[in-house]
Amino acid sequence: MSVGVVADPEYLFAETNDFKTMFLREVAGCGPLAESLSEATLEGAVRGLRRLAYRNQQVAGNGWVMVGNSAAFLDPIYSSGLFLAMGSAELAATCIHDALSAGDVSGEKLGAFTTPLWSGIEVIRRLIHAFYDPTFSFRKFVERFPDQRAALIDCLVGDVVEKDMSPFLEALAQMTPPPNPL
Repeated sequence: MSVGVVADPEYLFAETNDFKTMFLREVAGCGPLAESLSEATLEGAVRGLRRLAYRNQQVAGNGWVMVGNSAAFLDPIYSSGLFLAMGSAELAATCIHDALSAGDVSGEKLGAFTTPLWSGIEVIRRLIHAFYDPTFSFRKFVERFPDQRAALIDCLVGDVVEKDMSPFLEALAQMTPPPNPL
């Protein structure tokens, strides 16, 4: 069995920087899990990452392209990650087709999809930031901005690529301050 812990790094590492110490503390703090693992044997090292999300600075070069999670990965709340991965593949496919048709497989031609992709990723990143803000509530957001309900649903599933999500982001900014830029 594989057991993992996902939480705010500031909380997890407030007392220690050691992954194993932190992991064992969290397991002990969860009664049902501690009971289930009481006779288990830890096999191998406890491994972890302090930061799960990333966005590669370069996702295309001469003759190659990154799509999906190889290009970028965000905290997987709801289904946004899969839909965003598929959206990046669709954008890249168009660029690959155009590049092959033009006989130009340069990084610039193959990577022409990055601007709409980064815009879509930023929308989801902003929602994830709001999700972790203890003062934010989806219910309160929809009550305050009922016209943004459909945009919120689009964002939750990752359907944000090549869409104007600026009204949604403006409404979101009124509920929780935007995160620092990447």
